Amino acid sequence: MSKRRRTEIEDDGDYTEENRTPLAEDSATRESSPSAEDELRSSAIVSILLRMVMTRSARNQKIRREHFTAILHKHNVKGNTKAIISQVDAELKEVFGLKLDQSTNDIVLVSNLQKDTKLLLQKLVENGDGSEFKGNPYDTFYFMNKEKRNETTVSMSDSIFGGIIMLLIGLVIVNENRIRESDLLDGLSQFGFSENLNIVVPNLNKTTQEVLTEATKKEYLQKLVAQAHGGEPAIVSYALGKRTLREFDAHTLLEFLNEIVEQEELKPKCIETVKRCFPDDTFENSASGNNVQS
Repeated sequence: MSKRRRTEIEDDGDYTEENRTPLAEDSATRESSPSAEDELRSSAIVSILLRMVMTRSARNQKIRREHFTAILHKHNVKGNTKAIISQVDAELKEVFGLKLDQSTNDIVLVSNLQKDTKLLLQKLVENGDGSEFKGNPYDTFYFMNKEKRNETTVSMSDSIFGGIIMLLIGLVIVNENRIRESDLLDGLSQFGFSENLNIVVPNLNKTTQEVLTEATKKEYLQKLVAQAHGGEPAIVSYALGKRTLREFDAHTLLEFLNEIVEQEELKPKCIETVKRCFPDDTFENSASGNNVQS
């Protein structure tokens, strides 16, 4: 089989493969039956579409139906586009625990794991083996972290960013789903962040401004800009984004808020805010212990 030369992202962000068809014609393929060829070809197309979806999602690029259509057209694949997208969705669920949310014009890659499974993964991440490297005090790298890398953690920066996202979501909910940028920065400063948007966040190598921009781009937050009058600067506020409302449920957010919000007088406000954001959910009222039916 000839070596593949591929270009992951072009100017329009589409995944392309140059000088290669989905199936290289080797001897094994030529000798296979027509039905086996069709199955293999379908599998190859699904793999190409999977790479496109994962690549665009990792780069915070939008995923639309036309991106699937363009790849299918390039490889001369005819058929029901909706059915092929369903095949990709099924593969994502089975292999990665992800799914394609097609509730809007854009297709979004979100988690498909149940709450119990997420809790199990959390325990796996938190309960590392705790083993350490034995260091030589005269070694140049003696003062570096001695703990072994947790094999269940793919990227430490991603873990840190995920924690910051949860903190941002919590601050927005505490402020009834509408918080000015200045108040948000003030809230972050209480957790060790600098109020200066250009200061780099430790262990993340991103400034606070870049963190807010990425959270907005990934639709965890929604940025609201109100134009001021009389030459005053615009008023920037933040609310919960579409992705937060898709990926989380009311019960999970209330459990999280119950852990970080110590003031009892704020908890009823949090419950009412979550109730407004998730009107179709049934969840436990953390303040009174009663079930709340929206």
